[in-house]
Amino acid sequence: GKFIGDCGISLQKIDGEIVHEIGYHINKNHWRKGYAKEACAAVKDWFFINTDFDCVYSYMNKENMPSSSTAKANGMRFIKEYSDGEEDLFVYAVTRDEWKNSL
Repeated sequence: GKFIGDCGISLQKIDGEIVHEIGYHINKNHWRKGYAKEACAAVKDWFFINTDFDCVYSYMNKENMPSSSTAKANGMRFIKEYSDGEEDLFVYAVTRDEWKNSL
């Protein structure tokens, strides 16, 4: 019953393109307990079950290895690295077909 973070879909501008992104933020006291992975998986499933969109993304600072690991653990593959002018970012994505094949 305690609020420890958030996870959901938002529209984000990633390397100049507006895309659907799964974002997740977990209070530092609760890192490394699987909460981000579990929340991301639930949101990804909801996204593909309830929308007609074919791909969902996640992006993070390239030095944020825990977030990269969460994306990979949820079947997302590395797409690219780019700079938004302030920081270097990694982009991951999973398509509807990749999601279906993982079920």
